[in-house]
Amino acid sequence: MRIETINQNNPDQQLLNTAAELLKNGKVIIHPTETVYGLAGDFLSESALQEIVRLKSRHVAQPFSIMVNCLDQILDLMGKLPEWIEHFLNIIFPDAITVLLPRRLDLSLEYWNQFPLIGFRFPNHKISNSLVSLTKKPMVTTSANLSGEPPPIEISKINTELISQVPLILDGGITKKKVPSTIIRIDEKNKKVFLVRSGAVDWKIIEKSFGEWL
Repeated sequence: MRIETINQNNPDQQLLNTAAELLKNGKVIIHPTETVYGLAGDFLSESALQEIVRLKSRHVAQPFSIMVNCLDQILDLMGKLPEWIEHFLNIIFPDAITVLLPRRLDLSLEYWNQFPLIGFRFPNHKISNSLVSLTKKPMVTTSANLSGEPPPIEISKINTELISQVPLILDGGITKKKVPSTIIRIDEKNKKVFLVRSGAVDWKIIEKSFGEWL
């Protein structure tokens, strides 16, 4: 376990490089996002995924989200999306929103292929986006808490047993939004968007944005 203080607005490059190397080697780290603290790993690493499941005491059949830092990464994984969906994603991202999209392609890690929907996060957060850039691939991401516990907004709120088993924890202080991301689902067939979980972004704002341009 190594806890390092990091500035969320101006993160130390050496710390980011260290975190990225761990991620590229199949390890799991804890880092701040704009919403809550997250457990992150390489989304195509079987060992990282199993470790996150173990650390959270969570069933492997429960879905995680994939964190990206550009729309192209979503398209690479999902295949060509209808133009209206691409346009909508360009409007709402980056932000504290998780979007559930119908999975169109099989991914090379079988875990993801059990789900008809895949959740994507494109955060408005320098540390999160830098880690994706440095590892050159998306990350599996989930809140850094045991299953059933509140998602933490600062390191002191994270279960000490969980922290003791993670090689690197980036401590950026209290997160900006202090609540998890808003989760929405896109209904491709009916051209609709639905609220799945209230969160950091007001659902009414999302719904209004969707209705104004469609």
